[in-house]
Amino acid sequence: MCKIIEGIICLLPLTVNEYRDVGRFYDVAEAHTILSRNHLLHKKYDISEECISGYKTFSSEGRKEMLRILQSKISSCESLMGIYTCSPYIFTIGVCNHALFLVDTHSVNEDLGGNGNALFMVTPDTSYQSCKLVVQWLLLRLISAGVKEDSIQSMCWLACQG
Repeated sequence: MCKIIEGIICLLPLTVNEYRDVGRFYDVAEAHTILSRNHLLHKKYDISEECISGYKTFSSEGRKEMLRILQSKISSCESLMGIYTCSPYIFTIGVCNHALFLVDTHSVNEDLGGNGNALFMVTPDTSYQSCKLVVQWLLLRLISAGVKEDSIQSMCWLACQG
């Protein structure tokens, strides 16, 4: 999985940037449309939006909502991928081999487990504790990056059709 993620980080932007305005942020649905329209996806995906309550990312309600979303979605799947957004940051979160994973393609400091490059985190399982670990890490990451107190979050799940 590490090699796949490294390839995506290094090669995908070169391909995708031909079709988008690099000075603009896109939501998941817009990015999906760009990728589909330009035949850059190998499969068709359904997108389901979560975190639609409007709770702020750093609020108690926002943390609880994200934890609930992770727990409810991963309990029903062996393999799953989602896109977590808190502008201007985007993270990939998913389930593979009965463990949660998180990919941060931005520069991650040592105090958050990084080495100045991208970070690939894998939890031991999909338990409540693992979900909590991912949510806590996300919040620490966003705080350390200076994300504003009143920011909102979004979680979109991608389900492969057929």
